[in-house]
Amino acid sequence: MKSKILFSYLILLIILFNEINYAQNKSIVINEWLTNWDLIGPFQLDKSLDNINHLSKFEKDFLEEFGGENNFQLDFNKEIISNGEKLKWSKFVSKDSIINLDDAISKKSYITAYAYKEIIFEENGTYIFALGTNDGGKLWINDIEVWDYQSGRGLKPDENLIPVFFKKGKNKILLKIEERGNNWE
Repeated sequence: MKSKILFSYLILLIILFNEINYAQNKSIVINEWLTNWDLIGPFQLDKSLDNINHLSKFEKDFLEEFGGENNFQLDFNKEIISNGEKLKWSKFVSKDSIINLDDAISKKSYITAYAYKEIIFEENGTYIFALGTNDGGKLWINDIEVWDYQSGRGLKPDENLIPVFFKKGKNKILLKIEERGNNWE
């Protein structure tokens, strides 16, 4: 009896995984990453030895002058002052899937920055958004927070696989990444 139940579960799993496999959009290309981003930072955070929670001030919305994290509107002409420094959005192109924020933004520790990207989809659909950060971060898709990782860590590309709904047409991706020390990616 147990073997029949186990066999039934295995058949059901095979059918489910087979359907998931065929449900993917055929235009998705494996190992193709988003390499062009708009970046702004650094924004100063408080120093902390807590490696489990976000650094103090990470929850602050540094993008209020751009509509805020939940209603973001990119404006390359606007500059903001953070910690006595004038900051503007800049375009950044990475040669591979890893964006070295030490080179692109700052080599300082206990800071955060934002990366922004707009992408176009031919139709509505749910996709897996693969993401890795060094250290913690947050992700918004079309002004909705869909991911929050609080701890410090080293980068492992595609460590987080996040199911995300993208609508037909333009979609907004906003990523906030904190830096505790060492590499920032």
